[in-house]
Amino acid sequence: MKGMAQGSGALRCADYMVHTGVLAFPGLEHVWLLRRRIPVRGSSGAGRTKVADYVIGSYTRLIAIKDVTLGFARDDGQRVGEGGDWHVHHLVEGSVYADVHFEDVPYDWMYENVLPCILVSKKEHLPYFHGVSRGRESRELYGLLNGATGGGSPSERAKAAWGKYHRARRERDAKTLEELRGRVLARAEMLDNLHHFNEGLRAITANVFRRALQRLDEPAH
Repeated sequence: MKGMAQGSGALRCADYMVHTGVLAFPGLEHVWLLRRRIPVRGSSGAGRTKVADYVIGSYTRLIAIKDVTLGFARDDGQRVGEGGDWHVHHLVEGSVYADVHFEDVPYDWMYENVLPCILVSKKEHLPYFHGVSRGRESRELYGLLNGATGGGSPSERAKAAWGKYHRARRERDAKTLEELRGRVLARAEMLDNLHHFNEGLRAITANVFRRALQRLDEPAH
């Protein structure tokens, strides 16, 4: 974004992994595993579960290592299908994050290189992740369509949010800062409920919004 300082340029995807229970992916830097168990299919597997870890990282990183990761899974005896059957999904989608983008780096950089993503099968992606957070009912329920988002692309909305944040801090506008805080809390609640099935995912997305709240609390210069 033109005119942005680079004060928070050191923010990394790893900063969102703190206190989430993730493990470093052996042999792959800046990639993490999040433990989970899923039911074993078939009549002989009734009541049993198996490990099927989530793979976590930035969008750019997961795109780069997707084929390698699936190869590891195949070598381990897992049936994973082809690469096209697996999607890289932002745990906080750009359309949700854009209106609380207060960082002093471009939104597009955050989206591609910092915000945490998950490598997820196509079968899980639409019903459990992508479809729910983009559904109009969910967004209305949490107030995301009540004048908070406005129009334009995520990049345009992120630029507007960044400008509003900095003006409010510069002018010590408590009312606007409280409005921005409400934006953050509404999104945090929606994503917390969306990821109710996994505590680690809830913790990662909570860290994204916790960071936004920290930015609101920083003293004006």
